[in-house]
Amino acid sequence: MLNIKKHQDNDSNVSVNADDSIAKVKKLKELLDIGAITKEEFENKKKDILGL
Repeated sequence: MLNIKKHQDNDSNVSVNADDSIAKVKKLKELLDIGAITKEEFENKKKDILGL
């Protein structure tokens, strides 16, 4: 029996994760702009999303 291992391209995974993070930060910025969250909440959540 032939064992075929599925290979994932790490570069594409990083790209997808970066795109997802950018979309989340943009959504947070919209919430900040309309006054739904404070600047402090925005900064804290942004750091969480970006892993800082």
